[in-house]
Amino acid sequence: MSVGTAPFGIQALADHDAFDSKEMESILLELFGTSRYAEDASIRMDLPVAVINPEFVPFRVAALDSERMAIFIEENNYPLVLLTEEGHRAYRELTGIMRVEGGQRFTVYALRNGNLRRNTRTIRLSGPLDRMQWPNRAVMQPPPSTVLRGEVSRDGINILCSIRHQQGNTQGMTPHVRQVTFSVNDQTVSILECGPSVARNPRFGIHLKSLHEDDVIQVDWSDSAGAEGHALGTVGLILNRNLYREI
Repeated sequence: MSVGTAPFGIQALADHDAFDSKEMESILLELFGTSRYAEDASIRMDLPVAVINPEFVPFRVAALDSERMAIFIEENNYPLVLLTEEGHRAYRELTGIMRVEGGQRFTVYALRNGNLRRNTRTIRLSGPLDRMQWPNRAVMQPPPSTVLRGEVSRDGINILCSIRHQQGNTQGMTPHVRQVTFSVNDQTVSILECGPSVARNPRFGIHLKSLHEDDVIQVDWSDSAGAEGHALGTVGLILNRNLYREI
C-alpha cells in the first residue's frame, strides 16, 4: 500500500475502504522509516476496558524519550487516530477522546532512538449502542471554539485543549479536526495530525517541562473543511482555569 503524499499519509488512510493489517508494514515504513518493531510494555496506555458509547472513548498514552508516536485502531476503516510530530522527547504524554467504530484493538507505536516499539490493548464494547439516546445527539452543539487549560502535574505542567467542534456534512463529507499545534512563546512544541477516528468535540493534552509563569501557551487547530480555531494565554493565566475563545 502506498500511503500517499498527504501529510504522513493520513488522508490516504482516511480514503482507504478497508484496512488490512497486512498493509501495516508499508504504513510503518512511511510513518517511521522502519517496519521492524518490538513489543514494549513501558509504553503506558490508560483507557477503559469496556465502553458503552463508542464515540467518546478517553485515552492517555505516555512513551518516554520518543521522537514520534502513532495511535491506531486496528480493524477499522479509519485506523490512524493520531500522529505526533515535534514535541518534548524527554517525556511524551498525550490525552484525548476517540471513536472506536468497528475496531477494538488500540495500538501505539513509538519511535525511540531509531527503534520502533509497540503496545496493544483491546477495548470491549458493551451496553446500548443507540446513538440517539445520548444527550449531545438531541441538542444543537455550540459553535466551534477552543478551551485551553493548564494543570500542574509531577515535574511539569499538563496543557489541555478542548475543541468544541460541530461536525456537520459538507458536500457529502464529514469534516473532522485534522491538525492541532501547541506552541510556547511562538515556538512550536507539538504538532498532532488527526485522522477521522478522532471523536466529536475532541480533547487533547501534552505534558511539558520547564515552563515559567510568563510563558505564553497557544493552541491552533484546523479541520478538513478549512475551519480554524485558536486560544492562547500565559501559564499563570490558564493554570486551573479555562480560557475560552470563539472562532
